[in-house]
Amino acid sequence: MIYAISDIHGCLDEFEEALAGVDLSEVGSRLVLLGEYCDRGQGLLRHLPFSLLLRNPR
Repeated sequence: MIYAISDIHGCLDEFEEALAGVDLSEVGSRLVLLGEYCDRGQGLLRHLPFSLLLRNPR
């Protein structure tokens, strides 16, 4: 399954909420992040390190 989330805009709480519906434990599952990652929002400075941890969780 391929999951795509776009236009996060630094809104880390909403991003984490969206991730709750993502199951990356399935073989071949991928998460694709698209669009503006951190141009505004309260989670602006926390978002990029969090996203980098998602890069290779295994």
